[in-house]
Amino acid sequence: MAAVKVPGSEQRPCRYLKALNIRKRFLLPIAALCALLWVFVIAASIFSAVYEKNASSHDDYPPIRWIHTLKDCDAGQIVWLFIPVAIETFHIPIQSWLYTRNMLHPITALVLSFCFMGLWLSFSVLAPLIDACVEQIFPDAWYGLFWARQVTGYLITLLYLAYFGFSCVAVHRWRCGRKAADGELSDGDIELKA
Repeated sequence: MAAVKVPGSEQRPCRYLKALNIRKRFLLPIAALCALLWVFVIAASIFSAVYEKNASSHDDYPPIRWIHTLKDCDAGQIVWLFIPVAIETFHIPIQSWLYTRNMLHPITALVLSFCFMGLWLSFSVLAPLIDACVEQIFPDAWYGLFWARQVTGYLITLLYLAYFGFSCVAVHRWRCGRKAADGELSDGDIELKA
């Protein structure tokens, strides 16, 4: 049985990501913003439940009607509150673990940054539209929590956009390093193999 040779950390593709220090620049700030976003989501949920319980008249309409959540369309707001944050809660620790173990490939970082940039972009664009389509006047406190969540989502989107750019650079350096290690020609030269 042939022995499998595991390359050292200086030969692994992850070294291109480590050279750009993506964990300090992107993964930790995204994790901090997600923790802040969890605070906003929990505060909005608690505010809505308390507001519904203490509503003085039928004209008061809480942002999320917890009594009718299962049979009303308000479940859509719960989805918009929790889904992106819940997905990110699992994604960031896994990606950080892969990064610290030198197992995060630049192409994986590129694809994940693109996918999560799309997730946060759709969340940040569609959530205000969904909130505006409810056609009810919400309390100012709800709008404050809502826009705090939105701005945090916009910041995460921008961080993922920058992370995508840095991942592109890491993939380019990895491919150039592979070509140099294989003894191939420069990028502009074409070699025909028979």
